[in-house]
Amino acid sequence: MNKAEQILKQITPEVVEKEVERIKKVKLPPKLEKCVEEYEKVGDRDRFLWKGLYAFAPYGSLPGVMDEYWQSVLETKIISMIFVTLADDLVDKHRNKKLFNEISGIPFNTDFKIDKKLPLNQQGYLENAWRIWNVLEKEIKKYPHYEEFEELLKFDYQQVLNSLKFGYLLNKNLYLLNYSECKTYLPYNMQVFVNCDFDIMCLSGFDIKELGVLREIISRSQIMARIANCLSTWERELEENDFSSFVFVYAVKNGIVNTRELKKRNKDEIRRKIKLSDCQEYLLDEWNKSYDEIRNLTKKIKSVNISQYLKGSETILSIYIINKGLV
Repeated sequence: MNKAEQILKQITPEVVEKEVERIKKVKLPPKLEKCVEEYEKVGDRDRFLWKGLYAFAPYGSLPGVMDEYWQSVLETKIISMIFVTLADDLVDKHRNKKLFNEISGIPFNTDFKIDKKLPLNQQGYLENAWRIWNVLEKEIKKYPHYEEFEELLKFDYQQVLNSLKFGYLLNKNLYLLNYSECKTYLPYNMQVFVNCDFDIMCLSGFDIKELGVLREIISRSQIMARIANCLSTWERELEENDFSSFVFVYAVKNGIVNTRELKKRNKDEIRRKIKLSDCQEYLLDEWNKSYDEIRNLTKKIKSVNISQYLKGSETILSIYIINKGLV
């Protein structure tokens, strides 16, 4: 029995009920609460999402973050996810490329100005996104190694936005669906590299010579997170006509459904065919491959406890599966 099978075997109805109730009771800290309130003025994701992300943020964090920055780093990761979700909604739900291009100009842009020619509701959307980003940027500039990794963070954040743009292009033209590009670009919307940047800005005793191997590990961890997310959210995304999930990519690649069926959007039939297929088993096998690759890389890095980080990845898979349909 591989690791993913062991994790899924432990998920009983009682475990699901207990975990969902735990997340519902999560109280967001004031700074994060304020950003969620900003989001809720223009976005429609349920508050349960932010509580869930905050609850399992520690499991996706690198061991060794300095105690005095730990709480800030956890909150910053969720604030970043709120901003990314605002951008993601523009391409996945609203299909508003112009406004997406506008919001993409906010990160790290000191000269950003809202186009006053836009409709008032769109100006409001950008104003809320801008306020959320400013909370994030103000916080990360306090981190002890911010300047050292600032350029890397900007690069990684651009990959997140590129991932969203690729998802938009894919949903606009479903004939673009192909496993190779989807595996390359789409995992970046999980912002695991960005979260790693926040961590290493506050790590104690990190050996910069190990940055390359750390990013090899993070690359695999990001794919694992994307797989966990896809297994949890594909049915919701089907209802939203968002076909950028690995689930749909695999289904098309292997003839379970075809592009014509996706374009016709016979959702009940698409759902039925995917549930009868080996899609989940395949994706969990891919998760296991990345898990084993990370485990083999642990001996190459000494300044970060990767074994502990890998345990967190197990928990993330479990939590996504537990909260299937709720995030």
